[in-house]
Amino acid sequence: MLKKLGEGNGGVVLVVFGSTALAFAVAGPIVAQQVGNNVWLSAGLAGTVVVTFIGLIDYAGRAPDSKFTLREVIASTLILTYMLLIAYTAFFGDRPVGEGGQQPKITTDLVNNFTTIIGIVVAFYFGSSAFERVAEARHADPARPPERGAGQQ
Repeated sequence: MLKKLGEGNGGVVLVVFGSTALAFAVAGPIVAQQVGNNVWLSAGLAGTVVVTFIGLIDYAGRAPDSKFTLREVIASTLILTYMLLIAYTAFFGDRPVGEGGQQPKITTDLVNNFTTIIGIVVAFYFGSSAFERVAEARHADPARPPERGAGQQ
């Protein structure tokens, strides 16, 4: 029978995934600057995101009693992607300057749209967590409306 990726050596697997993700994140800008092609920035970002997602999925699946669910994996990966996107956009690579000395419209649109997506993900993440906690506190079905108190009609 095949063992899960993280069984038996969980700490080592997390270190390997973390180191690989960090290597992609650092190597992308360095190679892009040396080669003079910003495609390597995209490759570094994509590699970091994929390795992080796979590593977090493995981490979440290794411990059956863990509260680290797919929701946390997706939210964590999206936030990491956003932070790297902002860092790469702001600090790395030769950006082609559009009219008026500004960044090209596609760059600003990408950052603005991704900012909106991250805002929605974070809002739903915390909103659903609060809803679940209230439902657990009532020991009731989350879809059931709250019971009326003695003073309410």
